[in-house]
Amino acid sequence: KLHDLYTPRALYAIAEIIMKIEGVIADEEARRVLKAILLDCLLPVASLFNQLHPTRLPRTLRSPARFLERNVWQLLEEKASAWRPAPRPRPAIVPLPDLLRGQRGGVSLFPHSAAALKAHLSPESVSLIVSSLPVPRPVLWKLSVLWTGWLLGLRAAENRHLLLWQKWPDWNWYRRTLLAVMHALHPALRPDAVWMLHFAESDTLQAPTLTLAALSAGFDVESWRIAGARHHLVLTPVPLSQPPPEDPALLAQAVRAESRDAVRGFLQTHSTPVAARRLFLAAWESLLYSGLLTRVLVSLPPEETLRWTAEQIESVM
Repeated sequence: KLHDLYTPRALYAIAEIIMKIEGVIADEEARRVLKAILLDCLLPVASLFNQLHPTRLPRTLRSPARFLERNVWQLLEEKASAWRPAPRPRPAIVPLPDLLRGQRGGVSLFPHSAAALKAHLSPESVSLIVSSLPVPRPVLWKLSVLWTGWLLGLRAAENRHLLLWQKWPDWNWYRRTLLAVMHALHPALRPDAVWMLHFAESDTLQAPTLTLAALSAGFDVESWRIAGARHHLVLTPVPLSQPPPEDPALLAQAVRAESRDAVRGFLQTHSTPVAARRLFLAAWESLLYSGLLTRVLVSLPPEETLRWTAEQIESVM
């Protein structure tokens, strides 16, 4: 089905180009560069765009009735002619073990998971993490599996095939993914370490999902700043100490009361029209800082926490 997003002549041209790169270009670095340039062409030449919106990524993997077809070879020529090697001097790319032992300064590229990175980090050796969360783009997730198979081989694409079936939005899956990363890196953080997270939200539930993952992984949200659609969170590791579970019915009353007070306080402070999204996040912030969110986490099943809390907030708005 993913192949159907390309016209037969586009598929033929892409296949011919890949075979030429692999069969004719002897220099490994040149092959890598050419494949990177070709990768930059694979989205524009898919039949996903129309004349009115030639660059707007659609929400679904469906070709419009009338789509804009771009010539693969011409686009490759344009991008290849515009490519320039990175200017020198540039940061030295060094092996991760050398960097961690302090033998060489520079930058290390580690194209693996956080769980794999954990094996290279000593306990309590990291003082700062700065992360920029990617925007969830399920259309690109699925296409990336196809592109990986084309450019790097089917074996390289095997460990990504689950992305083909992942439904979106699925905020519980997103929470579990973040939780796995945070659990993996938590032991490597010093007691006074800071984890800074920055992202532009794709949905109102993205930041609440992140806060739930952080609390579950043993982090305290020291600060949470919201500027338009951008979020800036500072996490600090804390010892895991959970309060006893509570009756969800009684807890719901406390959550609704806290949310109601937070919404009223936010409106009184700003005295201007406010979007419902911002009121929802103000209530969520108040639940976080008051400790109620931690009480919710230990009283409800993890898969229900986000939905249940959102429903309590929405009931008072």
